[in-house]
Amino acid sequence: MFIKHSVRALWLVFFSHLATSAYAECQGLMQQGYDAFTRQDASLLDQLLASSDACQAEQRQRLRVWQASLLWNATLQRFQSGISADALIPDLQRIVKLAPLWQAHAALGDIYAGQANQHTESRAQSDLHFQATQQYQLALDAIKDSAITPQEPPVSIIEEIFKKAQISRLLTDQYVTTTRTRSGEPAGLASDTIRSFGVTRVALPIQFEYDSVQPAPQGQAAIADLLDYLNQQQLQQITLIGHADPSGDADYNKKLSQKRAEAIARLLKKQGFRGRIVALGRGEEEPFQVDNPQQYSQEQLYQLHRRVELRRE
Repeated sequence: MFIKHSVRALWLVFFSHLATSAYAECQGLMQQGYDAFTRQDASLLDQLLASSDACQAEQRQRLRVWQASLLWNATLQRFQSGISADALIPDLQRIVKLAPLWQAHAALGDIYAGQANQHTESRAQSDLHFQATQQYQLALDAIKDSAITPQEPPVSIIEEIFKKAQISRLLTDQYVTTTRTRSGEPAGLASDTIRSFGVTRVALPIQFEYDSVQPAPQGQAAIADLLDYLNQQQLQQITLIGHADPSGDADYNKKLSQKRAEAIARLLKKQGFRGRIVALGRGEEEPFQVDNPQQYSQEQLYQLHRRVELRRE
């Protein structure tokens, strides 16, 4: 018995030594990594990343963020020197593969949204807005994660990305599911807060069958996603506001938007939402506000106006 305990004690000492040695090795490597980052030595950071086995996942992630930041700076310089944004897509994709840098995700979103606005074929426009929405949501998620983004960007920047994500999601005919954090909490356009930015309202792409209160397939997917994150956030009360485009009779549009908001409220209640729901119809009274309407066709502007708005109480 004594021998067994002695052997066990020796193994504990051995592994303790290994752990201490690995910790010291990693600390040294992280210091080298920080020095390389401040000197903007991307080559040395590459070498350190390749030899970071002694480090924990969180520390290796920090090395990748430093490397991605240097690559982002280099990519930004190329853009400022006159390289077209479209030509930078491979560089930006390499950055986000290395680490989810919010700036790179937002830049990809801008590029895809810009390509969509220049395209004339509706299928291609929809696909590009789908990709743009995904990238904008990933940018918001990266901002939300303080381990990835220690320094929070200005609230005005977060709000701008959030609005761009809403626009692209309204302009694709495919429903873009909201994201979740690593712990499963609602993120992206489902967030109630993104650092200092409080999300009080968000446009939902709930489409309906023509002249009906019956949600189209995309609208049904949006309602299912909405129900999931509302229940996770345990809201006591929400307001749903139906909006319409200015085509057709204004009074009729207002009544239809009210009925559609009420129909969604009934579906949410039927499927298990436990909070109180106020349903309102605004018709064409509150069109979606865009900063640059000249970038969109008349039909796209109408598509932005036709929406259901969620307001958190």
